[in-house]
Amino acid sequence: MDDWGEEWCVDDPAEIVLMLQAILADGRRSYAEKLEALTMLANLADDDAVNVLRWYAGSPDPGLEVVAQLALIEANGQFLEMPPPWDETTDETINLIVQATDELYELLGPDASHDLWCRELAGRLRAAGLTVHTKARALLKYGGQLVEMVPIDLIVNGSVMVDIWTEQDELNFLSESDEHYDALDLFFARLRTANLPVGIHLDVVGPIPTWEIIENSELHLPLARVEHILAIPTQQDDNTSSEGQ
Repeated sequence: MDDWGEEWCVDDPAEIVLMLQAILADGRRSYAEKLEALTMLANLADDDAVNVLRWYAGSPDPGLEVVAQLALIEANGQFLEMPPPWDETTDETINLIVQATDELYELLGPDASHDLWCRELAGRLRAAGLTVHTKARALLKYGGQLVEMVPIDLIVNGSVMVDIWTEQDELNFLSESDEHYDALDLFFARLRTANLPVGIHLDVVGPIPTWEIIENSELHLPLARVEHILAIPTQQDDNTSSEGQ
C-alpha cells in the first residue's frame, strides 16, 4: 500500500473500510491490491469490515473466491482446529503420494499446469482412499494481526502438506521476483505457516520427478504473540470446486 497515496493517512477505521471497499469494487485494481485490501479488512475485523467482506465474498473477482471467504472467516474469528499430529500412518501416506506422483508424471510430464497437477494428484489420492483437501490457506498472526496468508496445494489425511513445483511456477517466480529464493525455501516457509507436522515438496520440472520431505521442527512451538491458523474448505465444497475446474 506504499504507493496508494497520502489519502491513506487517516485515523478513522470507518473511513479506511470505505476506501478498502472502493478498491475491491474497482475493476482496474490489481490482484495484489485487492489481496492486500482483503488482508487489511481481516485485520480490522470490526462490524464495518465484516460487512464489506461479506459483501465482497458474495461476488468476488475471479481467483479471489477462496481468499475472500477465508478473510471473512478470519474477521469473524471462525477458525478450524489444528489437524492431528504426525502418527503411524504418515509414512504410508507419503509412500502413496510419491507413487501417485511417479505414475502421473508418465501421463502429464513436466509441461502440465500447476492446477492440472493439483487436480489430478488430488483425484488419484482420493481414489486410493486418502482424505485430500485443496484450496486451503494458512494464516499467520502476530500480536493479533494477520501478517501472512499463503495457499496450500494439498493437505493429505490432515497432517501432510503437499507442495507441487511445476515449470509454470518456475517461470512465474523468476519473472515476478527480483530476489533469489530456492523453491525449497518457499516450501518450508509455507510449511511453517501451516504448522503441519510434515511436508513433501514435489518437483516435476525436470526429466524425472523428485521430492523432498521435511519434518516441521517448529510444530506448535509456543512463540510469544504468534498464532497459526489453518483454514480448510469443507470436504463437500472442496470436492465440488475441484470437479468444476
